[in-house]
Amino acid sequence: MATITQTYNLDIVPNAVPLVVDAHQSDASQRQISFVLYSSNGELTIPSGATAYFEGLKPDNNVFSVAATLSGTTVTVSLMEQITALAGDIPCQIKVVAGGAPIIAANFILRVQQDVTVNADTSETVIPGLVQQAQEYAQQAQQAAENIDETWFTNGVSSTQIAGYSTTAKTTQGAINELDGDVRTLTRAVTPVGAGGQTAGTNVTLNRANVYNVGLMTFCNGALTVGSALSTGNVLASGFPLADVDVDLGLIGSNTAVRVRLISGQLIAQQSIVTGAYYFNFAYVAQG
Repeated sequence: MATITQTYNLDIVPNAVPLVVDAHQSDASQRQISFVLYSSNGELTIPSGATAYFEGLKPDNNVFSVAATLSGTTVTVSLMEQITALAGDIPCQIKVVAGGAPIIAANFILRVQQDVTVNADTSETVIPGLVQQAQEYAQQAQQAAENIDETWFTNGVSSTQIAGYSTTAKTTQGAINELDGDVRTLTRAVTPVGAGGQTAGTNVTLNRANVYNVGLMTFCNGALTVGSALSTGNVLASGFPLADVDVDLGLIGSNTAVRVRLISGQLIAQQSIVTGAYYFNFAYVAQG
């Protein structure tokens, strides 16, 4: 299959509503994405010798960081299997490093569409079969081990035969390990992952939130559903790491953004907020 190439203009200045890049679970090694970096606040210059990385947080809360190709202000990345293994919205960033320190971090959302052949119902039915197959392999390995006894050494059993049984046992153990990994993967696929953070009050539902640390930087993103209008000073959500930082909430499906503030672990409205679904994405230096 030919490689699919997509090109996007990516602003290094944070936006309330980030760029969304579409992908698919079956895109491993078949899709390349080029980002033309620019600054809406002025001219962008990247020093020679700089390097670029493609980083993100997958739905299973595992972070990936892979090297990207940097040419001028264009960064090109290839989607690998580990990146598109799980469907859903993945908060990502293109990070440019010069002199051993990050100089640019441009955020976007990688929206991985689900492969229709990978779903919870199928996984649940496959798991028992994999477990049974693993048990059968284990029984074969045990029988092979029991066939090696002291009579072999007195009845002229060749070293070639013994080596053959040893190889069979090792191959069987490898198959068991592989099946165990498959079972664990499928189990994760059918086990709901709880959202981080806590809701505050009855007007707001926190339906997705991830908080993770990279070095001294703490990143937080999620979605808030506001059920009724809120006024200045209302607490939207709580349970975040302690920090004081302003956050823009983007009203999904529009260009509207409202300002809230994270104070002592609470998101507090800085202006009146209408009902709707809002997306937020911010980063700050973690407090010691």
